[in-house]
Amino acid sequence: MKLRALIVSALGLVLVLALAACGNKKETVVEAENEGIYVDIAGLTYQVQVSRELNPRDIEDQAYLKGLPPGTPPLKPTESWFAVFVKVWNEGDEPAQAAQEFRVVDTQYRDGQPCEPSKGCFAPVDLDTSINQFAYASTQVDPGEQYPPPSSTAYEGVIAGSVLVFRIPYASYDNRPLELLFKSSSSATEGGVRLDI
Repeated sequence: MKLRALIVSALGLVLVLALAACGNKKETVVEAENEGIYVDIAGLTYQVQVSRELNPRDIEDQAYLKGLPPGTPPLKPTESWFAVFVKVWNEGDEPAQAAQEFRVVDTQYRDGQPCEPSKGCFAPVDLDTSINQFAYASTQVDPGEQYPPPSSTAYEGVIAGSVLVFRIPYASYDNRPLELLFKSSSSATEGGVRLDI
């Protein structure tokens, strides 16, 4: 009887350990229904810290808008600057290049169309990273590291993420949800995060 109880206990322990090991498996997520959820693309983990409209008259927001390309026309009364703040982690064993391609799309955009504002697709403005220390730049992220790196201006900022800036017409806010789509040249998989606006 004692041997039988011992065998049952041992089998129970094996089952508990097996189930516990399953709980440690990290699920790969490529699309998030809202900001704050981690998305895994091409060996890196991304998180949208926050997204919001920028006010060019606000002192904090002026810092995010530094480094606009020369000759950038002022906003039309029907347009806004829109920012998405991103953090990136490398939890793997190999260095990986952070995503190079980003776009914000509204519900009018259809997959396969060219990314044009008239089709509800907006590419980020190419900010000069030598002028704007908050600006996102595709960079190599080494194992165990994150971007923006600790102690950088972007990391120490109010939002603690690197900024992507988009020029978006107010009409697109009526075509919500807006979604951030991104990918790395090292993978065909595209990540997506529904933005909380």
